[in-house]
Amino acid sequence: MPANPISTPSQTQSHTSPPQQRVDAPPAQHWRKMALGFGVPIIIALIFWFSPHPEALTDQAWRMFGIFVATIVCIIMAPMPMGAVTIIGMIATVLTGIVPLSPNSDNPGAPYALVGFGNSTIWLIVMAFLLSRGFIKTGFGRRVALFFVS
Repeated sequence: MPANPISTPSQTQSHTSPPQQRVDAPPAQHWRKMALGFGVPIIIALIFWFSPHPEALTDQAWRMFGIFVATIVCIIMAPMPMGAVTIIGMIATVLTGIVPLSPNSDNPGAPYALVGFGNSTIWLIVMAFLLSRGFIKTGFGRRVALFFVS
C-alpha cells in the first residue's frame, strides 16, 4: 500500500504551545499603600470607639461619627474607589451593631441600614450617573451635540 501523500495537520504541526503570559503579584508599594490607606482609618475608628464621648452624644452616635470620619479619611487616602469604600463603611456600621440591617418590628419607622435605597429619588440619581457614564464612554453625547450643531 502506498504512503499517504496528504498529511494531516496534526502530523505537520509541532506540539508547542503559545508562550504563556506571566502574571506578577502587585509590587510591595501597592500593598504598603493599601495597608496605609486602610490602616489609618481603622485606627481613627478605634480611637473614636474607645475614647469617651461628649455628654450630649450617646455611645451609638459617637461610634457612628467615628466610622463616618474613618470613611471620609479612607476616601481621601483612596486605597480603593470611593464606591467600594463607602459600601465598606456601611457594612462596618451593620457588623458593629450600630445600625440594624432590617427595620425593627417594634418601631418600623426607625432607621435601618438600607432605608435610603427604598427612596425613588436615590435611584433616579444613580440612573442619571449611569447614563451619563455611558454617554461619555460611547461618545453618544458628542455625536448628539455635533448633530445639533451641524
